[in-house]
Amino acid sequence: MLRAVIFTALFLIGTACSLESPEPPARTVGTNTPAEPDNPDDPADPGDTGEPDAALGLTAYDAKCAECHGAAADSQKKGRDGPTILAAADNPAHSGVAEWPDATESANIAAAIPAD
Repeated sequence: MLRAVIFTALFLIGTACSLESPEPPARTVGTNTPAEPDNPDDPADPGDTGEPDAALGLTAYDAKCAECHGAAADSQKKGRDGPTILAAADNPAHSGVAEWPDATESANIAAAIPAD
């Protein structure tokens, strides 16, 4: 009986130690699309102007960056341009970021954190 208990315990320990760690969730790049005007005849609703939008960038920065890099006003990353922000996805320190900003969102974030 004791032999069976010891064998079972060793089997369970061996099985638990050999289990592979689950893969972290895959990181995705944002899927921003240019905004379309709700009313193309209304000059106050220009839709996508093609220019970075600092207000949208601030929202994205607050959601995806501020926890590690500080508030936008005091960001350690002030002055980075959109391509630099986009390329930072390859930094191993960013492996925990579930949804990385796409090129448009990176440009918006850059507009929200200009160099002083």
